[in-house]
Amino acid sequence: MTPNQIKLIYDKIKEVFNINKIKEVTLEIHPEIIHLKQNPEEYLKQLKSIGINRINLGLQDVDDYILNKWGRGHSLKDALEVYKLLKKVDFKINVDIIWGLPNQSLNSLNKTLDLVYSLKPDVITTYHYWLRPDTYDYKLFKENKLNLNYETIEMRTLIKQYAKKYSYMQRN
Repeated sequence: MTPNQIKLIYDKIKEVFNINKIKEVTLEIHPEIIHLKQNPEEYLKQLKSIGINRINLGLQDVDDYILNKWGRGHSLKDALEVYKLLKKVDFKINVDIIWGLPNQSLNSLNKTLDLVYSLKPDVITTYHYWLRPDTYDYKLFKENKLNLNYETIEMRTLIKQYAKKYSYMQRN
């Protein structure tokens, strides 16, 4: 979406609802959306001028193999460039991580957590991979062609350890 399209939606929300007490206006962004813009910094500045002050950045994992395998459309390098721009433009930043992905190892998740926590975003949100019916992944699963991850208990424990170590609040 263009900043003008986002502004039209946001203006309509302000017209319909009283949002004067709202302190954060958040937009969900995949790194490739920003990285592929002709002038990504200007795009972010335009979002900021609209009133967007927090970005949920869908990093998901730092392993380029996993990002590519699941069609994320961005590399780790792309995501880090976008993260730096978000900081430069002074957004509050939430980084999203998915854990329990097929082919994702405990070691891979550990690398992801190491990197994400070292960035010190305002919020880190972790989501467990969910195999949903009527998806391509589910079709692969039914054909025994999907390597599901069975280290999820260990992964959840690791996530809790990182949150505690870096003093991030945990919500279940």
